[in-house]
Amino acid sequence: MRRLNLKKTYVETVFKVQKFFLTNRHEFEPSEILLLQTLKQEEGKIIKRVKGFMIFDSLHEDSEAESQKLYGKLWKYVIIPNRVVRFDLNSRFNLSDILGHKRARRYDGQAELVKFDVEDETLVHNKISQFL
Repeated sequence: MRRLNLKKTYVETVFKVQKFFLTNRHEFEPSEILLLQTLKQEEGKIIKRVKGFMIFDSLHEDSEAESQKLYGKLWKYVIIPNRVVRFDLNSRFNLSDILGHKRARRYDGQAELVKFDVEDETLVHNKISQFL
């Protein structure tokens, strides 16, 4: 399981087109859960930043420049999920709600994605299990 960062202005489009674009190539596990979290500096501490998740299917080069057409920015790769789940307002959460503030800070950085530690993954999985 990994956390993907996205700008809050991209949230609607990510859920509409059901794709996520990346700068760098990464190796994913089949059916890996990819948590969709908005950037902390855009949302602050009060807004629930985890908006949903994707279940990984495949990764391809963005050879048709779809990211440029959608966002006005070109990313090199696109994640194609086999499923996308968007949380309603009551289901959204911050990682600090379940991991505590100190441990959640590991996943707040600017990196486009971060892999969860095993212990943290278990806690997050339990939180979202009703949607799997």
